[in-house]
Amino acid sequence: MIASGFTLLELLLVLTLLVVIGGIASQSLRGPIESQRLRRSSELLRIALGRARVKAMQSGQTQVFRYEIAGRRYQTQPLALDSEASEWGLDAFDQSDELAQINDPNNPDVFSATRAKQVNTLAELRYQLPEGIVFQQGATELDLRMSLAQEELATLDQAMQNWSQPILFYPDGSTSEARLFLSNQAGQRFVAIRLRSLTGIPVVSGVLSPEELPQ
Repeated sequence: MIASGFTLLELLLVLTLLVVIGGIASQSLRGPIESQRLRRSSELLRIALGRARVKAMQSGQTQVFRYEIAGRRYQTQPLALDSEASEWGLDAFDQSDELAQINDPNNPDVFSATRAKQVNTLAELRYQLPEGIVFQQGATELDLRMSLAQEELATLDQAMQNWSQPILFYPDGSTSEARLFLSNQAGQRFVAIRLRSLTGIPVVSGVLSPEELPQ
């Protein structure tokens, strides 16, 4: 009489095969999912860059775009923060006496409270890429207008360590010449975004391998 059912060894072999098949299926699905996430992230970034350009043209104020290298956060803010304070939700200080108090480090209570409020408000203006997508080190060309704005940019640099070089959007619709790169966490898939200085319009690549990245 033939015994029915499976032996323990047979069950283990079946389970092992299921695990292997599941792993292969998971790997095959991960690529398309990550590629779709990269494309979605690049579209969100393209929109954010376009909004920064429009903001500069409408307000007449140069806008500064920066992103967190190896992170997900990015931010746009006016180049001259104090002059645009009221528009960005900060207190507008119209009277010279109040302004002198706020900028006086010898008045620590007012100085610290105001600067803290500015930092907190700016933090609220930061956005994030979708989970699993990060910025890689990009490149921004230094032009004459950026050179002239170094003093204002140095003020912003103090609170933005590990962030990218600034990308400037000017009121005439032009921008810094720049390349930005997004990748998945493993650094196996990338999207490149190029900003052309004359038009200020972002050009987005498809999903690239490390070997296909533009130099």
